[in-house]
Amino acid sequence: CGKKKKNHYGTEIRADFRENVIPLPHNETDQRTIKRHPQRLQESQFAGFHDLIIHHASTVDFCLPLINTKGVRQKGLAPIVIVLILVVLLGVAGYFAYAKGYLNSIFPKPTQVPIPSALPLVTPLGSSSPIPTPSDPNVRTYTSEGLGISFNYKYKYSDGTTVNVKEIGNKVYVYRSTMKPDSGQYAEVFQKDPKDDLNTAITKTVLSGYSVSDCLVKTISGNTSGNNFVPPSSYSFANITIPNMGSVDPSEATGALDKCPKYVAFMGIAYFVMDQNHPSKFAFFSIGQYSLDAEVNQTWQDTIKFID
Repeated sequence: CGKKKKNHYGTEIRADFRENVIPLPHNETDQRTIKRHPQRLQESQFAGFHDLIIHHASTVDFCLPLINTKGVRQKGLAPIVIVLILVVLLGVAGYFAYAKGYLNSIFPKPTQVPIPSALPLVTPLGSSSPIPTPSDPNVRTYTSEGLGISFNYKYKYSDGTTVNVKEIGNKVYVYRSTMKPDSGQYAEVFQKDPKDDLNTAITKTVLSGYSVSDCLVKTISGNTSGNNFVPPSSYSFANITIPNMGSVDPSEATGALDKCPKYVAFMGIAYFVMDQNHPSKFAFFSIGQYSLDAEVNQTWQDTIKFID
């Protein structure tokens, strides 16, 4: 077991520290001897170990190295106990912080972003919408942003007759529901040079390729419908006629009409109009020999407005 030493009884003992290995009894005699004789224990600490030294009078002493489990256990359990205590303390502190609402200042609740309401439906170009006319709720306003015009019309009469509006190309047809659109009245919109007056614009646009001696452009008054309606002062009116219009027999007018475009005012109301406040366009109205109303003492064409 190592170097011999004497204990306080005078018995020699040896402590073996080689590899901290315990030389155990190798025969039955040694085992019986250990059982038969009392044992004396002595602790001796070497290199971090406690050596249990077994003394016997007649046998070879041997040593049993013991690990200092007391210190190891104490050192190993201490961190675990500390961690458990910290976990419990943090849990208790977190519970009270949550219950008191302290966490809201550290972790504020996400603000709910209000969901915008549905956007209002955009009225399609050329759609009809009711106008607030207390005297006659059956009057509507038609607006064509594409063509840049707006007008009122009566869509329902007391006898049940209804009127429709339909936009096709640069024309807007106003017609009874029992008719086809192209069989009714209509407004046709033309673009023009803003510097030209109405007569010049008609000559350049409508009468291009026609003889100005066969197709005459004339300025007319604004009372195109024969009623008491007075148009805005910024409006100009004109029409196309043939020579000797008042003296020509209708049966003989066919040849003269064939020399001009279809915009000639003959046996019915047909005319051009422009607004000097919107000089880049003008309109032609084909009305014929009947009227479709709008508001009181107005036909639908009397209510024409030009918009940008």
